[in-house]
Amino acid sequence: MKRALTNLVENGLHHGSVVTIALSATARDVILRVEDDGPGIPEDALQSVLEPFVRLDT
Repeated sequence: MKRALTNLVENGLHHGSVVTIALSATARDVILRVEDDGPGIPEDALQSVLEPFVRLDT
């Protein structure tokens, strides 16, 4: 979990300038939300980016 969160924050700061982390909980769930102001993933790359070793940046 620590490695995944670190990766999300580092990527957010690499591609944007602001990363926001929010944590909320209900009686049944814990929700961790990570948002950044970067450009996002192009729609035509959404499937391929989930494959191992795929990178969108050069």
